[in-house]
Amino acid sequence: MKTYFTSLLILIAVSFSAFSQTTLIAQGSSWKYLSNGSNQGTAWKATAFNDASWSTGNAELGYGDGGEATIISYGPSSSSKYITYYFRKSFTITSPQQYSSLLLNLMRDDGAVVYLNGNEV
Repeated sequence: MKTYFTSLLILIAVSFSAFSQTTLIAQGSSWKYLSNGSNQGTAWKATAFNDASWSTGNAELGYGDGGEATIISYGPSSSSKYITYYFRKSFTITSPQQYSSLLLNLMRDDGAVVYLNGNEV
């Protein structure tokens, strides 16, 4: 099982025009997250997935280091923490062809897997 622990994700799109940068997901932005120890399989990473029942909180999300804006549950025992946490953030780019690349800054603990439009990046 993979660990998904994303405390902070900043996504920046780099435009062709004069190499300008646009921040798509800002530091401290609001995220949907699930921290109940469940296995969500693969459906959760689809763009059409309904995460309405998930919790919402501002980044940094996590537990343990004191810098969190949103504290997530590690489970019923601090010595046997959940292995997987899920985080979702949607954003819209109206003209994707105007961007040449994306820059991803991710603060994580132990490990993370990032998906964009259902594809692992």
